[in-house]
Amino acid sequence: MEASGVFMFAEKEAILSFVSDNQNSRSGFNIRIRQIKICTPEPKSSSCSHTFNQKEFFVRSPGYPSNYSDNSNCIYRVLRHSKRVCAIKVTFAT
Repeated sequence: MEASGVFMFAEKEAILSFVSDNQNSRSGFNIRIRQIKICTPEPKSSSCSHTFNQKEFFVRSPGYPSNYSDNSNCIYRVLRHSKRVCAIKVTFAT
């Protein structure tokens, strides 16, 4: 299953935050993130914090593909690659 969305930059960076509770531990995630220059609306259809500034990269949950730990708290900062980039497209793959 794959889901995606486009998130517009309001500032020079976008922040993705992952937090798990102490009740459940699920299968990890693998997220493909691509910075895009031409922004049109998308048609409908442990310590783990990191800062990214590449045009395209993957964000993986702690221990991926294994389950992530209880009480995980991850902050993922995405720095705008260039002034011409206006949004990030996030695609979730399982």
